[in-house]
Amino acid sequence: MRIAIGHIMHETNTFSAVKTTEGSFKEILWARNEEVLRSHDGVKDYIGGMIDKGRELGVDLIPSFSAFANPAGTITRECFETLKKELITNIQGKEKTRCYLPRFTWCRGCGWN
Repeated sequence: MRIAIGHIMHETNTFSAVKTTEGSFKEILWARNEEVLRSHDGVKDYIGGMIDKGRELGVDLIPSFSAFANPAGTITRECFETLKKELITNIQGKEKTRCYLPRFTWCRGCGWN
């Protein structure tokens, strides 16, 4: 079985005046394809757990996209669109692949969900 894995992580503080941009994510983590495995292998986080369990079950893991930004204000619309595009683009074209993405809520409270 082939499973594409990926995630986008950000804790939004709607009281912060500091907007979260693409640069906010790139300062911490912006990984594509095999870089996702390298940056999470052996790490106790969502992707690290997927990697560990996938290996245990003999699953063919297909890394897609992983991004993380420190807690800050709402994500800008431009950043949201870029994150969405990165995730979708890195999953598309991978034949016979299921996807596993941890559950998350996009831009809660920013008015354009």
